Amino acid sequence: MHILLLTTYYLLLTTNWMGMYLQGEKIGYTQTIFEEKNYGYNIKELTSMTLSMMGTKKTLSSFATYKVDKNYKLLSFTFELNTEAQRILSNGKIRRGLFRKVLDISVNTGGKRINKEIKLKGDIYPMSALPKIICRGLIGQPQEFLVFDPSIQAINPANCTIIKESGDSIQVKTKLLSATTLTWLTKDGIPLYEQQPMGIVAKRESQDQALMMGNAPEILTMFAIQSNIKIEHPREVKFLKTIVEGRFLENECQTLHNDTLIIQSLSPHKTNQKLKIKNQKYLESTSFIQCKDKRIAKLAKEITRSSKDNWDKVKDITDWVSRNIEDAPTVTMPSALDVLELRQGDCNEHSVLFVALARAIGIPSDIVVGLVYIDGGFYYHAWAKVWVGTWIAVDPTFGQYIADATHIALAEGELQEQAKIMDIVGKLKIRVIEYK
Repeated sequence: MHILLLTTYYLLLTTNWMGMYLQGEKIGYTQTIFEEKNYGYNIKELTSMTLSMMGTKKTLSSFATYKVDKNYKLLSFTFELNTEAQRILSNGKIRRGLFRKVLDISVNTGGKRINKEIKLKGDIYPMSALPKIICRGLIGQPQEFLVFDPSIQAINPANCTIIKESGDSIQVKTKLLSATTLTWLTKDGIPLYEQQPMGIVAKRESQDQALMMGNAPEILTMFAIQSNIKIEHPREVKFLKTIVEGRFLENECQTLHNDTLIIQSLSPHKTNQKLKIKNQKYLESTSFIQCKDKRIAKLAKEITRSSKDNWDKVKDITDWVSRNIEDAPTVTMPSALDVLELRQGDCNEHSVLFVALARAIGIPSDIVVGLVYIDGGFYYHAWAKVWVGTWIAVDPTFGQYIADATHIALAEGELQEQAKIMDIVGKLKIRVIEYK
């Protein structure tokens, strides 16, 4: 009887291990378990990744559990993210609202629990469930699913198409957040090999193979874009003209004409600081920009107690963040409260805390991600922008009230918006024509 029960249990449980590689180097693994239940399935997903940043190895691991029905539609989830400096816990479940279904989410970070709800436009699925559904489709027939990602707390459409069948496997193309992934699956939906954004490759391995780690690649220099000329005194540059290839953002500081991108540092001194901005999202408190928290609000008031106007407040907050947050390479999901407690981090941590402090005293602000010139190349970087009658780019990591013109923006906003640059990382080209 014991052997029969054990055999039955393993028939109801399937496990898949995948090794993750970047430019041929092993960087991590995933383990996915499907456990059959009377209501559907429990999907358990463990991910671990190790990268090198400035010669120091940094490891990020996450564990997610999804409760889904027999058609793999999400019912509830739990999610945990762990790094050397951070632990984020979240959970959520689907409930029926007055007119439509709602996903209720609770996030615990920086010692604070934040609740929010997302109104749903249809059924949603965890990404790890899609292979089980896609394999039922027909070659060339597009399938679209709403996918929930607990790491960025967002729902986005995934467009999937079976493009090839070979023997006992099929090849699927998935487009999500502008990025394309190619996956080989067995005909019963088990991933075998995957080409992911940013050049990451995942392939099915035994447990022993998956857990065997290699040399962690240096991530900061891997995707840097080498400059064709040396820019002297880059922190003083007010104007930059370049020829570019790839997708670049247009905003107040940079304009794109065909392949010519021009970046300028804007001055706030001739603007009307009383001019209000209509979009209130730049003042909102979010799961990672906790500007309504008492600790953030109190600190923001203390920092700016002697400030004469909003621009003075921006400068005082910039100075405080630059002086008090130690520069240190990190692999985290940047959270203002975590940064305030740990007092260290890289450009992402500096920027998220700056934006939280600015919003806490009523200054509209947001996070910007892109590239900045350092030591002969353009490196991926994060900074902020503030509204003082016009938008001004500010870099709290460098202590710059007005970010220099070597800051090239690619996206603005929180994690969901930042994730949209994944498809262009490693593919951009920049040729400097002029600077002053």
